[in-house]
Amino acid sequence: MTAGNLQYNDIVFLITLVYIVLDIHSELDNWSTCEKPLHIWLLLSFVGIMGLRLVHLAGKANESASGRLLALIDLRQKGTSKALMYFTWLAVLPLFALWTFVGTAWMIQTQFATPNCMPSHFAWFSLLLQVYCYARLGEHVYLGVLAFRRENEVRSAEAILREVEDEDAVNRWGSVSNLHGTLLRGGMRLHRADEALGLLPSDIAALPCSHIKKDDDNQAGAEDDECAICLTDIRLGDVVRQLGACNHVFHRPCIDLWLLQQASCPLCKTKVVVT
Repeated sequence: MTAGNLQYNDIVFLITLVYIVLDIHSELDNWSTCEKPLHIWLLLSFVGIMGLRLVHLAGKANESASGRLLALIDLRQKGTSKALMYFTWLAVLPLFALWTFVGTAWMIQTQFATPNCMPSHFAWFSLLLQVYCYARLGEHVYLGVLAFRRENEVRSAEAILREVEDEDAVNRWGSVSNLHGTLLRGGMRLHRADEALGLLPSDIAALPCSHIKKDDDNQAGAEDDECAICLTDIRLGDVVRQLGACNHVFHRPCIDLWLLQQASCPLCKTKVVVT
């Protein structure tokens, strides 16, 4: 949907709400004979739907660079967005769900006790509104499942990053466990082998690494080369990995983070094979 469509739908919703209020008021005597106050349920249900809509609009106004799809499923948000997310899940949504269940119970009781109290043109409308309310609840249950799945993926990414996080990595990249968003957007191997684009930390640890030394013939020419990942020179004392298939050399923490996402050399794209 475009922004224009959303605004149009909001206007239609408000017009419908005004019409329902006026119509209920004009036939209030009939509604008052119902076993349960279904007219109150109808009005407050509209208010609940509007509340969810306003929260969503507020979330979009405060959305981060991660995008709109994460508005209700990113449990790592901060500031206003986080407050709106928790307000939605812990206040608005539970109350809306409870009120929907109450409305279902009231409608069933009213149909048995006073079936003719409700104006005829409201009978089908009340049913449609209940279907809509349950559809919105189902949508949020689905979003809740996505939220927990994403949080599990974030925790898995953080655990993997902590396996390659040492003093050298922190000095070059900061706390790398905070880079989980990069892995989630990239090709991090999670749980199924058919999803694997990168290497596991245990596979990366099996690759040879060494310190650059002046008398190290195996690393001849590596000193003063530039690491193609961090774009700084490789100097004496640096810990490096030399990829066996292509012999390209990188700082160990730099290439380790790369290999978590892509099992290939960042320069020549030669596949990295763990023996």
